[in-house]
This record gives sequence, C-alpha cells and structure tokens, in this order.
Amino acid sequence: MKLRGQATTEELLQNKNYAKYFAQRERIRKKYHKRLLSAVAYPNQDKEWVKYKKEIMDLMMKPKGWYQKFIWDTEQAQIDQEEAYKMRREEAKKKKRKTLTKL
Repeated sequence: MKLRGQATTEELLQNKNYAKYFAQRERIRKKYHKRLLSAVAYPNQDKEWVKYKKEIMDLMMKPKGWYQKFIWDTEQAQIDQEEAYKMRREEAKKKKRKTLTKL
C-alpha cells in the first residue's frame, strides 16, 4: 500500500480493517438518495446531508472501530518505512566513507 502517494481503493481494501470500514461506509451510503452525493440540489437535501455526515463521522470516530484500526495500521507502516529509509541512508553514508578513505 502506498503511504505517501495516492493509494487506490483496491490497494486500501487489502487491509482487512479498511475493508470492514469500507463495507460499513457503503451500507450508510446506500441508505441515502443517490443525488445526495452529487452537485444537484433537491428538497430536504440539507437535512439528509447533516444526517449522512453524522453517520459517517460516527463511523470514523468510533473508539476502536475499523477506521481507527486502519489508521493505526498505516501509522505503523509509515514508521516502518521511515526506519527502513534511515537504515538505507546510513548504509549509503558508510559506503561513501569507505570509498573516500580508499582514495
């Protein structure tokens, strides 16, 4: 999964926690009129939009919920990538020093 770049939905769905969050989110989206997520206004859209946003935010902010677990997974992956980068950089510096000392 890409962390710094744009990850596709397929890449995100490889994470089991994101897949469970995504399924819950899709259930919420299906409850509301298709036009709610489009740019075309219709009667009662404001009320529906407020209810929709509340449900999605409740899902995202649920303590120990699937979205929160997904964020923890990506945070750990980010830390792992940064540590690997630091190790590669240190190895490159060591090689450069060895090359310079040989001259």
